[in-house]
Amino acid sequence: RFENVIFLGLGGSMIPQKLTYKALKNKYQTSRLKFGFFSNPDGLDLREHLITCNARTTFFVVQSKSLETPELFFLFEYAKKWLHDLGCSKESIFSHFSVVTSNSKKAKAIGFKSDHILEIPEKLGGRFSIWSAMGLSLSLMAGKENFDSFRMGARDMDKHFRDATVLQNLPIIMALISIWNRTFLSFPTQLVVSYSSVLDNLVPYLQQLEMESLGKSIDKKGTKVCYPTSSIIWGGSGFDAQHAYFQLLHQGTDIVPTTFVEVFEDEPETNNLSASSYTKENIRAQADALAMGSPLHGFDGNRPSSIISIKTISPYNLGALMALLEHKVFVQSVFWNLNCFDQPGVELGKQLLLSKTSNVSEEI
Repeated sequence: RFENVIFLGLGGSMIPQKLTYKALKNKYQTSRLKFGFFSNPDGLDLREHLITCNARTTFFVVQSKSLETPELFFLFEYAKKWLHDLGCSKESIFSHFSVVTSNSKKAKAIGFKSDHILEIPEKLGGRFSIWSAMGLSLSLMAGKENFDSFRMGARDMDKHFRDATVLQNLPIIMALISIWNRTFLSFPTQLVVSYSSVLDNLVPYLQQLEMESLGKSIDKKGTKVCYPTSSIIWGGSGFDAQHAYFQLLHQGTDIVPTTFVEVFEDEPETNNLSASSYTKENIRAQADALAMGSPLHGFDGNRPSSIISIKTISPYNLGALMALLEHKVFVQSVFWNLNCFDQPGVELGKQLLLSKTSNVSEEI
């Protein structure tokens, strides 16, 4: 009886979901459902989206590993009030909610129905959780077969990482390039530019995956490290970037290692040159310019770049790509002797916020 499914969450409970939804919805959506994803506690985007929804046919999924994030509960309360104001009784409100969490005890205390609680393991970090019940949005949108294909792509990348020799191991090669650029050459940032519009959410995903996992100055023994660790990840659309900040890449005073991400897909022909062929040549022209420069015009060259090429964006290939990036981060953490599965800085911020807003939290 539902037509709209709205996901509420922050960080690792939401960013990977936005990436998979945007990447796969055009070709692989099998559901008639309409989806929405919201994180900002001001509720403005959520309110605008709800204008188009019928309360009777709208279902909410709260996604939070700990159920301890204050910002999330502003959205949760807003959704409950919206349902109540449009005629939903207090007794039936939780029939419009499900929750994905590792804190089932608190979920029950809040009022979620037992059979609406989807549990994930306590030790599973949010940014690594898309393969679990946190992937509910992908499963609903694309169906079980496509969700299984997504996870199979990740599983095959797991096997590649486990079995391939170092010289052929993609996660290890990519990690070593990043370590060389960051720790040995002291380049502080890493630019990622995607030339496929379906991967518009790749950079926010990478920002959280890498900087939350590797943005640490204390090693696994609690000792201060004496070398640079995580790069500052930034970027976006490659075509927009070429007409904006690529000038700095080619001629600026700072060297910025760049990763180009391309997708080979059949596109409509334009002037006998397909868009995918144009994109391929465009990326290689940019990479060549970074590498060789033009001394005559003051371009020094010798600026590092890498190209990630994907045949097509499918559930299987996207799963393999995301698993590749996860394993890359793990390899970097091994070399830097960091725990990539915790986020003490994020937790400290939560604790300080709760101490400053205890009255607000109690009201929520």
